Amino acid sequence: MKRITLTLALLLSFTFAGLAQQAPQPTAKAAQTPLEATVTKFTTARSIAEVQLTANDFERLSLSETSNWLPSYYASLVNTLMAFTEKDLAKKDALLDKAEKFYEQTAKLEPKNEEVEVLHANIANARITVDPNKRWKKYGEIVESSLRKAEKLNPNNPRVTLLKAQNIFYTPKEYGGGTDKALPIVKESLAQFKTFQPASSVHPSWGQDQAKQILLACQKTTSTTTK
Repeated sequence: MKRITLTLALLLSFTFAGLAQQAPQPTAKAAQTPLEATVTKFTTARSIAEVQLTANDFERLSLSETSNWLPSYYASLVNTLMAFTEKDLAKKDALLDKAEKFYEQTAKLEPKNEEVEVLHANIANARITVDPNKRWKKYGEIVESSLRKAEKLNPNNPRVTLLKAQNIFYTPKEYGGGTDKALPIVKESLAQFKTFQPASSVHPSWGQDQAKQILLACQKTTSTTTK
Protein backbone atom coordinates (compact mmCIF):
# COMPACT_ATOMS: atom_id res chain seq x y z
CA MET A 1 0.00 0.00 0.00
CA LYS A 2 2.78 2.41 0.93
CA ARG A 3 4.65 1.62 -2.26
CA ILE A 4 1.65 2.24 -4.47
CA THR A 5 0.72 5.51 -2.80
CA LEU A 6 4.23 6.87 -3.17
CA THR A 7 4.50 5.65 -6.75
CA LEU A 8 1.36 7.57 -7.57
CA ALA A 9 2.77 10.69 -5.97
CA LEU A 10 5.76 10.35 -8.27
CA LEU A 11 3.56 9.94 -11.32
CA LEU A 12 1.57 13.03 -10.36
CA SER A 13 4.73 15.09 -10.03
CA PHE A 14 5.84 14.12 -13.55
CA THR A 15 2.53 14.61 -15.34
CA PHE A 16 4.08 16.54 -18.19
CA ALA A 17 7.80 15.87 -17.87
CA GLY A 18 7.34 12.14 -17.43
CA LEU A 19 5.11 11.62 -20.44
CA ALA A 20 6.70 14.15 -22.76
CA GLN A 21 8.41 12.94 -25.88
CA GLN A 22 10.10 14.59 -28.80
CA ALA A 23 7.76 16.15 -31.31
CA PRO A 24 7.75 14.32 -34.65
CA GLN A 25 9.87 15.85 -37.38
CA PRO A 26 8.09 17.17 -40.47
CA THR A 27 7.73 14.72 -43.32
CA ALA A 28 9.77 15.09 -46.50
CA LYS A 29 7.05 17.27 -48.01
CA ALA A 30 6.99 19.42 -44.86
CA ALA A 31 3.33 18.51 -44.36
CA GLN A 32 2.48 16.50 -41.28
CA THR A 33 -0.17 13.82 -41.27
CA PRO A 34 -3.13 14.39 -38.90
CA LEU A 35 -1.57 11.97 -36.39
CA GLU A 36 1.83 13.66 -36.57
CA ALA A 37 0.23 17.07 -36.11
CA THR A 38 -1.71 15.88 -33.07
CA VAL A 39 1.33 14.23 -31.50
CA THR A 40 3.19 17.52 -32.01
CA LYS A 41 0.41 19.41 -30.23
CA PHE A 42 0.48 16.87 -27.41
CA THR A 43 4.26 17.02 -26.93
CA THR A 44 4.23 20.83 -26.85
CA ALA A 45 1.16 21.18 -24.60
CA ARG A 46 1.80 23.12 -21.42
CA SER A 47 -1.64 23.14 -19.81
CA ILE A 48 -4.46 20.71 -19.13
CA ALA A 49 -6.67 22.70 -21.51
CA GLU A 50 -4.17 22.15 -24.32
CA VAL A 51 -3.86 18.48 -23.42
CA GLN A 52 -7.66 18.15 -23.49
CA LEU A 53 -7.71 19.43 -27.06
CA THR A 54 -5.24 16.75 -28.12
CA ALA A 55 -7.33 14.10 -26.35
CA ASN A 56 -10.31 15.11 -28.46
CA ASP A 57 -8.21 14.95 -31.63
CA PHE A 58 -6.77 11.53 -30.78
CA GLU A 59 -10.25 10.21 -30.04
CA ARG A 60 -11.49 11.41 -33.45
CA LEU A 61 -8.47 9.89 -35.17
CA SER A 62 -9.12 6.56 -33.48
CA LEU A 63 -12.53 6.53 -35.18
CA SER A 64 -11.14 7.33 -38.63
CA GLU A 65 -7.89 5.31 -38.50
CA THR A 66 -9.48 2.11 -37.25
CA SER A 67 -6.60 -0.18 -38.30
CA ASN A 68 -3.89 1.95 -36.65
CA TRP A 69 -3.32 1.33 -32.92
CA LEU A 70 -1.51 4.60 -32.24
CA PRO A 71 -4.50 7.02 -32.20
CA SER A 72 -6.35 4.91 -29.62
CA TYR A 73 -3.08 4.43 -27.69
CA TYR A 74 -2.61 8.19 -27.41
CA ALA A 75 -6.30 8.75 -26.65
CA SER A 76 -5.90 6.37 -23.71
CA LEU A 77 -2.56 7.84 -22.64
CA VAL A 78 -3.80 11.43 -22.66
CA ASN A 79 -6.97 10.60 -20.72
CA THR A 80 -4.81 8.78 -18.17
CA LEU A 81 -2.51 11.79 -17.89
CA MET A 82 -5.46 14.09 -17.27
CA ALA A 83 -6.87 11.67 -14.69
CA PHE A 84 -3.68 11.96 -12.64
CA THR A 85 -4.18 15.72 -12.38
CA GLU A 86 -7.95 15.66 -11.79
CA LYS A 87 -8.92 16.23 -8.15
CA ASP A 88 -12.63 15.46 -8.51
CA LEU A 89 -12.82 11.70 -7.95
CA ALA A 90 -15.92 11.18 -10.08
CA LYS A 91 -14.34 13.06 -12.98
CA LYS A 92 -11.10 11.12 -12.46
CA ASP A 93 -12.93 7.81 -12.81
CA ALA A 94 -14.82 9.11 -15.85
CA LEU A 95 -11.53 9.97 -17.55
CA LEU A 96 -10.18 6.54 -16.69
CA ASP A 97 -13.30 4.90 -18.09
CA LYS A 98 -12.43 6.58 -21.39
CA ALA A 99 -8.79 5.60 -21.03
CA GLU A 100 -9.85 2.01 -20.41
CA LYS A 101 -12.09 2.00 -23.48
CA PHE A 102 -9.31 3.22 -25.75
CA TYR A 103 -6.82 0.86 -24.10
CA GLU A 104 -9.09 -2.07 -24.94
CA GLN A 105 -9.33 -0.85 -28.52
CA THR A 106 -5.53 -0.57 -28.66
CA ALA A 107 -5.00 -4.01 -27.17
CA LYS A 108 -7.24 -5.58 -29.82
CA LEU A 109 -5.24 -3.94 -32.60
CA GLU A 110 -1.85 -4.53 -30.96
CA PRO A 111 -2.24 -7.49 -28.57
CA LYS A 112 1.45 -8.26 -28.00
CA ASN A 113 3.18 -4.93 -27.49
CA GLU A 114 5.02 -3.88 -24.35
CA GLU A 115 3.97 -0.26 -24.85
CA VAL A 116 0.34 -1.32 -24.48
CA GLU A 117 1.15 -3.21 -21.27
CA VAL A 118 2.92 -0.15 -19.83
CA LEU A 119 -0.17 1.88 -20.73
CA HIS A 120 -2.39 -0.63 -18.90
CA ALA A 121 -0.19 -0.41 -15.81
CA ASN A 122 -0.42 3.38 -15.75
CA ILE A 123 -4.22 3.27 -16.03
CA ALA A 124 -4.30 0.87 -13.07
CA ASN A 125 -2.02 3.19 -11.08
CA ALA A 126 -4.38 6.07 -11.78
CA ARG A 127 -7.37 3.99 -10.70
CA ILE A 128 -5.74 3.45 -7.32
CA THR A 129 -5.55 7.19 -6.66
CA VAL A 130 -9.36 7.38 -6.51
CA ASP A 131 -9.49 5.22 -3.36
CA PRO A 132 -6.09 3.76 -2.40
CA ASN A 133 -7.36 1.85 0.65
CA LYS A 134 -9.95 -0.08 -1.33
CA ARG A 135 -8.29 -0.28 -4.72
CA TRP A 136 -4.62 -0.94 -4.13
CA LYS A 137 -4.95 -4.75 -4.09
CA LYS A 138 -7.03 -5.15 -7.27
CA TYR A 139 -5.25 -2.57 -9.36
CA GLY A 140 -1.86 -3.18 -7.81
CA GLU A 141 -2.08 -6.73 -9.13
CA ILE A 142 -2.85 -5.35 -12.60
CA VAL A 143 0.24 -3.14 -12.40
CA GLU A 144 2.43 -6.10 -11.47
CA SER A 145 0.85 -8.38 -14.09
CA SER A 146 1.21 -5.80 -16.86
CA LEU A 147 4.85 -5.21 -15.93
CA ARG A 148 5.60 -8.93 -16.11
CA LYS A 149 3.97 -9.16 -19.54
CA ALA A 150 5.79 -6.06 -20.79
CA GLU A 151 9.14 -7.33 -19.54
CA LYS A 152 8.57 -10.69 -21.23
CA LEU A 153 7.68 -9.00 -24.52
CA ASN A 154 10.65 -6.64 -24.56
CA PRO A 155 12.95 -6.20 -21.55
CA ASN A 156 15.06 -3.75 -23.58
CA ASN A 157 12.31 -1.15 -23.90
CA PRO A 158 13.35 1.77 -21.65
CA ARG A 159 9.76 2.43 -20.50
CA VAL A 160 9.44 -1.17 -19.32
CA THR A 161 12.66 -0.85 -17.32
CA LEU A 162 11.54 2.56 -16.05
CA LEU A 163 8.30 1.09 -14.72
CA LYS A 164 10.27 -1.70 -13.03
CA ALA A 165 12.66 0.82 -11.43
CA GLN A 166 9.76 2.97 -10.32
CA ASN A 167 8.05 0.03 -8.61
CA ILE A 168 11.22 -1.05 -6.84
CA PHE A 169 12.06 2.52 -5.79
CA TYR A 170 8.82 2.77 -3.83
CA THR A 171 8.77 -0.75 -2.46
CA PRO A 172 9.93 -0.73 1.19
CA LYS A 173 13.29 -2.36 1.84
CA GLU A 174 11.67 -5.04 4.00
CA TYR A 175 9.73 -6.14 0.91
CA GLY A 176 12.74 -6.24 -1.39
CA GLY A 177 12.70 -2.68 -2.70
CA GLY A 178 14.36 0.63 -1.94
CA THR A 179 16.63 3.14 -3.64
CA ASP A 180 19.72 0.92 -3.56
CA LYS A 181 18.01 -1.72 -5.68
CA ALA A 182 16.22 0.79 -7.91
CA LEU A 183 19.38 2.76 -8.74
CA PRO A 184 21.03 0.26 -11.12
CA ILE A 185 17.70 -0.41 -12.83
CA VAL A 186 16.93 3.24 -13.50
CA LYS A 187 20.48 3.62 -14.81
CA GLU A 188 19.76 0.71 -17.13
CA SER A 189 16.61 2.48 -18.30
CA LEU A 190 18.56 5.64 -19.10
CA ALA A 191 21.15 3.61 -21.00
CA GLN A 192 18.33 2.06 -23.01
CA PHE A 193 16.91 5.50 -23.77
CA LYS A 194 20.24 6.50 -25.33
CA THR A 195 20.01 3.76 -27.94
CA PHE A 196 16.23 3.43 -28.22
CA GLN A 197 14.82 4.19 -31.66
CA PRO A 198 11.02 4.36 -31.97
CA ALA A 199 9.56 2.64 -35.01
CA SER A 200 8.46 6.02 -36.35
CA SER A 201 8.25 9.66 -35.32
CA VAL A 202 4.80 9.07 -33.81
CA HIS A 203 5.55 5.89 -31.87
CA PRO A 204 5.94 6.19 -28.07
CA SER A 205 9.23 7.73 -26.95
CA TRP A 206 8.28 9.32 -23.61
CA GLY A 207 9.84 8.64 -20.20
CA GLN A 208 13.45 9.78 -20.31
CA ASP A 209 12.83 12.89 -18.20
CA GLN A 210 10.97 10.79 -15.65
CA ALA A 211 13.88 8.33 -15.47
CA LYS A 212 16.28 11.22 -14.86
CA GLN A 213 14.13 12.49 -12.00
CA ILE A 214 14.03 9.03 -10.40
CA LEU A 215 17.82 8.77 -10.79
CA LEU A 216 18.26 12.08 -8.98
CA ALA A 217 15.89 10.95 -6.24
CA CYS A 218 17.84 7.70 -5.82
CA GLN A 219 21.17 9.51 -5.71
CA LYS A 220 19.85 12.09 -3.25
CA THR A 221 18.46 9.41 -0.93
CA THR A 222 21.66 7.35 -1.16
CA SER A 223 23.79 10.46 -0.47
CA THR A 224 21.68 11.35 2.57
CA THR A 225 21.84 7.87 4.08
CA THR A 226 25.62 7.58 3.65
CA LYS A 227 26.42 10.85 5.46
